[in-house]
This record gives sequence, C-alpha cells and structure tokens, in this order.
Amino acid sequence: MAHGSVIAPAPWKLRAEGYVFMLKLPLPRGRAELFAATELAEARFGQFGWVMYVEYNESPVGPYRELLFIPGTFRFGARRLPSVTKTYVSTQASVHGGQHNWGIPTERGDFDVQDGRDGIKRITVRVHGHIAAELWLRHGTLALPVTSSIVPLNMRTLGQIMDGRTYQVSPTGHGLLQRAKVVHAWSEPGMFADLAADRVLTAARFSKFELTFPKPTIS
Repeated sequence: MAHGSVIAPAPWKLRAEGYVFMLKLPLPRGRAELFAATELAEARFGQFGWVMYVEYNESPVGPYRELLFIPGTFRFGARRLPSVTKTYVSTQASVHGGQHNWGIPTERGDFDVQDGRDGIKRITVRVHGHIAAELWLRHGTLALPVTSSIVPLNMRTLGQIMDGRTYQVSPTGHGLLQRAKVVHAWSEPGMFADLAADRVLTAARFSKFELTFPKPTIS
C-alpha cells in the first residue's frame, strides 16, 4: 500500500511503442552525471548509454508514459548488467509499481506529446513545472520483426539497487523495429542525461511490442 494505492504486483504484461537511442558517454563520468549510487558508479563499464521513450498502451496500472536513462553496464556480483538510474513516468501508480516490484527509481513527470503533421513526435517532460527534457523524434517506414531472444541475457537483465536491496529482472518481448532519427534533444542538467547532439549515435522506433516484466530475484 502506498499513498492509498494498491501496488500491482509482478509479473506485468504490457503493450508498448516508443523509441530507443544510444548515447556516447565520454569517460570518466561523475556519479551525479550518471544518476547512480556510489557503489554502482565506481563499477561502471564502457562509454555508451541508452535513452528510451516508451508509451505503454496497456499495463496492469493502465496506460502511462516513461522516459528513462541507462548509463551503461555495472558490476552486480559476477555479472555486468545495465541499470536504469533515472526515469520519469506519467502516473503515480507506475511510480509505485516500478519502485516496489523491481527497484527502479521511478519519479513522476508530466508528459506533453505532440504528433506533428511533419512526422515528428515532440515530447516534453516537466517535473514540478520545470522542463527536464525535450525530444523530437522521427521514424522510417520499413518495420522488421524483432524478439528479445536475440539479445544476450546479461544485456536484457536489469540490475537495480534500492533501499539496501539488489534486484535483477530479465524482461522479454517481441514486436516491430524501425530506423529512427533524433531531430532535436535537450535536457536540464541535473534532471536528465546530457542529450547533446554529438552524443546520439543511433536510434530506432519499436511498435506493437508485447512485453513481460517478471518477478525479480532480490538479494
């Protein structure tokens, strides 16, 4: 029970569409720039991160939107796993679900999303009235089927630390993938990942995705 709301327990089955793009993150990066706990930031690997904008059209807590940042992989025991370190979601129920079920540091944000006649999706995320991030995204027409089974298990297993507990969860899914382009990206320092244009390497749109977030292992 949180703020009078019953938390929908894992597993969650979702239908989603959205965008994902890769960022180059020059080394070294400070803990504050990664939005990571000290124990994670000191064990980060690689120079690449990911940003995702997702529209969950169906979920156990109803439709909601999400903007998230994964600043690479981190050491979790003997494994190297990606970790969501900053994420905004559009409903309080999804805030509680992400934190309680999987240790994801979900925060509430207000999403303004406009689908322009020019084919560009314009997304603005505000937190307490302040703009945290802006994205303008466009995608191509050719869509190819894709499934999570082609991704190595370690790359699709999230490692999260919250309230002294470590969570590991391996989502699965399948849907369609298209090429995409980040037309414009901006973020407020301290509120989201640095979205400087020269850091965006590649982008894709996913649609008609059916996702399952199972129960995590917790230690």
